[in-house]
Amino acid sequence: MKNKFVYLVTIILAVLYLAAGHYFAVQGLSFFKEKSPTDVVEARVVKLLPAAAGAKFEQIRFEAELLSGRQEGVKVTAAQNKAGSFAVGRDVAVGDKVLLLPGQSSQGEWSYAEHLRSNVLMWLFAVFALSIIAFGRMQGVNTLISLLFCCLSIFAVFVPAILSGKNVYCWTILTCAFIVVTNGISRKTVATILGCIGGLVIAALISASADSFLQLTGLVDEDSMYLLFLNPADPVDLKAIIFSAIIIGALGAIMDVAMDIASALNELAATTAEPTRKMLLQAGNNIGRDILGMMSNTLILAYIGGSLTIVLLFFAYNHSLLYLLNKEMVVVEILQAVIGSFGILFTIPFTSFICSRLYVKKAGRRHKSGLENKI
Repeated sequence: MKNKFVYLVTIILAVLYLAAGHYFAVQGLSFFKEKSPTDVVEARVVKLLPAAAGAKFEQIRFEAELLSGRQEGVKVTAAQNKAGSFAVGRDVAVGDKVLLLPGQSSQGEWSYAEHLRSNVLMWLFAVFALSIIAFGRMQGVNTLISLLFCCLSIFAVFVPAILSGKNVYCWTILTCAFIVVTNGISRKTVATILGCIGGLVIAALISASADSFLQLTGLVDEDSMYLLFLNPADPVDLKAIIFSAIIIGALGAIMDVAMDIASALNELAATTAEPTRKMLLQAGNNIGRDILGMMSNTLILAYIGGSLTIVLLFFAYNHSLLYLLNKEMVVVEILQAVIGSFGILFTIPFTSFICSRLYVKKAGRRHKSGLENKI
């Protein structure tokens, strides 16, 4: 009953945080309040049409049936334009589901925006969710709830807060704290939470001081410049965005390491007759050494994979390795991996130390109670 009560309270507090956080985050937010006149509409390609004579660009004309909006069921003529030799998306074919923009040309033709892929992603996520529940059972349900809260805290609270001009540093810390705490309340999760906090504090301190010795501007790509133009009167703090990207990017790996160590030491304490603090601390550090190399590789590979196209372009068009390693975009990617690894490195001893203090008392009382029952 105690566990159920704590579980219910955690869910309620998480929902309250999301509701209140979203309310405060959107205060002063001027984006997306009005529906855009160019909202996309779902459609299905019915048949291909001959290309229009005298078209400025090469294009594929087709007839499509609208599947959403006020004109649902109506058949319209649309065109997929190609700029030079670069096609905008995959060529449409009969039966494809696509997104169309309302016709703005003199002929009233609609324009191809993109292929409809979100429906496939939803099915993929549904299969993933069912697989998680089938394997993890109740723990799988908890995992999905935690994942849902994590996504909502990012997209419903954190992102609107940044776009509305709130302090990036404060909302980053608040979001990370919420994500960590929503893992639940027990001895194991308390050890995980405290271990995560230790690693995140170190990562945050290094990240916050990086600007002073790396002279970062935050203008890492053209998307950063677009952020500045969203609200010229009160532009987004791009240096703070780098801080946020580093901390949130490292959070997943830090939580993973802390939970691995806390779970392993919990099992060790439960199956050892007389566990000692020294034994658990040493075991946690040994486990952490095995995890450290793999998790550091995971971080580096994740960041390289996420920016592989840019890396290839830089290597192809810049023959100077010195210039490449001093490019701010590359520096930020390296910084994310290095600071994340620092967070993991310090999370290991923090979590091991906390577990050695929490688990020994619990195990000692349990074994003592077992001996008394035998007598």
